Amino acid sequence: MTVLATAALLFVGLVVWMHPRLTTAIDRHLALSHLEPRRPSPARAPSRAAVARAPRLRVSTVDHIDGLLRDIRSGAHPRDAVARVVHASLTDHVDPGMMSSLESAPLPDLLPMCAAWADAAGREAAREMFVLLGGCLVEGAFIPASIEHARSLLRTREMLLGELRTATTQAALTGRILATLPFGALAVMAMVSPGMRATLVSGAAVAILTVGVVVNRIGSRWTRVLVRRALGSPVDPAVLLTEHVAVSLRAGRGIVESLCAAHGISPEVARVSIALGRGHRLEDALADLPRTSASMRLEHTLLAAHRDGLPIASTVHQLVTDAHDARRQSIESALRRLPVRLAFPTVLCTLPSFLLITLAPMLLTALGNVAPAI
Repeated sequence: MTVLATAALLFVGLVVWMHPRLTTAIDRHLALSHLEPRRPSPARAPSRAAVARAPRLRVSTVDHIDGLLRDIRSGAHPRDAVARVVHASLTDHVDPGMMSSLESAPLPDLLPMCAAWADAAGREAAREMFVLLGGCLVEGAFIPASIEHARSLLRTREMLLGELRTATTQAALTGRILATLPFGALAVMAMVSPGMRATLVSGAAVAILTVGVVVNRIGSRWTRVLVRRALGSPVDPAVLLTEHVAVSLRAGRGIVESLCAAHGISPEVARVSIALGRGHRLEDALADLPRTSASMRLEHTLLAAHRDGLPIASTVHQLVTDAHDARRQSIESALRRLPVRLAFPTVLCTLPSFLLITLAPMLLTALGNVAPAI
């Protein structure tokens, strides 16, 4: 009777946990808490100890660009404006001795240095921000219209990343629930059944539980890796180059000058910049880019404009819009493939671990109760 009551309780708990309304509510709560950082209530100021213990709120690159734009429009020196952005975005990741080099580095070299620091610190968003800001700098001065365009591009990137994180929250939450449920069920059974507690200390139960825990951890790790891969899908370097060229053209640069200024985006783009710096033809230099749809469209547009001498700022901006639409479609397709991929760790690891951790001890307990009677 105790085993039947425990099984019924586990079934009810499983139905409640896996109900769509509950998972949707938890998904919404996690997504909002991730996208909207909490602020202290104005009615009650936090203590100094609470402030010291509280983690620093992550500020987006769009906020840094907004601050830089305000400083530039208020008449601040470009070096001072960049220094504020660096201190706000890289203070926790860069050695203080390296931060002091801001006072001596020339401004054209400062932004590539900041991009390299951000890359070494693993701050991909900050690195791309400094690379885009390098395209906004012309003869030691920032062009506000170009900075506004860079801010728009960064905002679109963050929106796409936010959509991806929100969509993968449900998959990550489901994986955590399925990985934790067997241990909760085992704890409940151990509390309500003395026979179960006696069975758990036997050698057979310990061996089965060990295998179940190992399989469970493998499935949980497998699920996290799949979700992390969906979140960290690489961006085509040609798309980043298109964005940088659009920002540089908005700043008044030419095609070749814009490509030469984009050397910090990726090794492929760096080879294009080096080839142009050595005097190679534009079509030969662009041949070093990976053969993707985005790179071929950009190459065709740049070569046609360079050959005919036509303005291409609006055309490149349309290429950026098309690239963002393609990125959104690739994210949607990746999210559609994610449930299919998650079925493998669920079927091969999570479900067998549930059987080993919950049902196997129940069967051992039942057999132990039947054996004396026989």
